[in-house]
Amino acid sequence: MPASAALCPPIGQRLRQSREPSPERDAAPAAAGALLEVLGIIGDNLATDDPGHLFDLQARIHEVWPTEELVTQEGPDRTIVLQIEDAEMVIGGLAYTEVMSADLPWIEMVRWTVEFVAAELR
Repeated sequence: MPASAALCPPIGQRLRQSREPSPERDAAPAAAGALLEVLGIIGDNLATDDPGHLFDLQARIHEVWPTEELVTQEGPDRTIVLQIEDAEMVIGGLAYTEVMSADLPWIEMVRWTVEFVAAELR
C-alpha cells in the first residue's frame, strides 16, 4: 500500500465525518448578516429543495445574534456550529444569486458578498 493511502481515510469514514458538525467557529455579526441575506434570497426564490433546513439555519443564526447586532453589524464575535449541509446550501444560494444578478447594475456588490461569505465559510 502506498504511504499516501495511509493518510487518506476510507470513503465510508470520510462520509461519516462529513455529516458530523464542523468545529465551532467564532463569527462576526457582519458575517451572520451576510449569511441571512443569502438565505433570504434562497427562500424568496424557492431555490432550495429543503425549506425546513433553510428555516432551521435562519433560526439558529437568530438564536446566536440579537437582531440589533445583525442590523448594525456591530457586536462581539459569537460561536455558531455549521454543518456541511449548511455550507452546501449557502454555496448553492451564492451561485444562484450570482447567476441571476449577472446583468444587473449591482453585480459587483453581489460578487463581493459571494467572496466575503465564501471566505467566512472557509
